[in-house]
Amino acid sequence: MSEATHTLDMTMMFAVHDALRRDLAQPAIADRESGPQRLGEVVDAHYLSVAGRLRHEEDEGLRLVESVLTPGQWAAFGQDHQKRVGAESARHLPWLLQGASPETAVAILGRMPEEIKRAYATEWRAEYLDVRPWNPRIR
Repeated sequence: MSEATHTLDMTMMFAVHDALRRDLAQPAIADRESGPQRLGEVVDAHYLSVAGRLRHEEDEGLRLVESVLTPGQWAAFGQDHQKRVGAESARHLPWLLQGASPETAVAILGRMPEEIKRAYATEWRAEYLDVRPWNPRIR
């Protein structure tokens, strides 16, 4: 990634954050009657903006990492990440792969040890899909 591209990406990120802060500070959001509706509109608009931006970052991110890191650095990252995620892998990996294209899922799982791939395929993914964190009544 060139310095100019990186600067543009950072500028875009700050612009999105500033716009969200500005929109959430609107007095109309605090209004008891129209506030919930207005808040929903602000969240929807920013979700669409951020989702598009994140999709771009996800599409480019792995390619960038692979072009910069050596195999040894990538392996060290994997070991460090495993230490940090550890027992949460059963929730983290399905969340990471949720909505990923089949090609992306294959690429990520292809780097995993066999026992992780097997656990994901036979247990973790199904257990993750059974959880509905945003609506606890649905299980």
